[in-house]
Amino acid sequence: MAIPSPAQFTDLRQHLHAAGIDSAHLSFTLEQYLGKEENMPKQDLFLDPVDDHQAWSFREAINEFMEMTQEKEDVGNGD
Repeated sequence: MAIPSPAQFTDLRQHLHAAGIDSAHLSFTLEQYLGKEENMPKQDLFLDPVDDHQAWSFREAINEFMEMTQEKEDVGNGD
């Protein structure tokens, strides 16, 4: 689950939109980045626990950022 922004922070999605950055394209590009073979965690896990932890933590940070920048679904008013 993504860390919520502090109450005084402005909306990150609105900031990206105002800057002309499409959050869907940003997420697509970051997914491509994470999908590159050299950016995948090593198959032989636990040979270097520090490197393994760093790889998974970095990937998780990117995934959380993507979650924070994705447009929220319009839930409507229940009608």
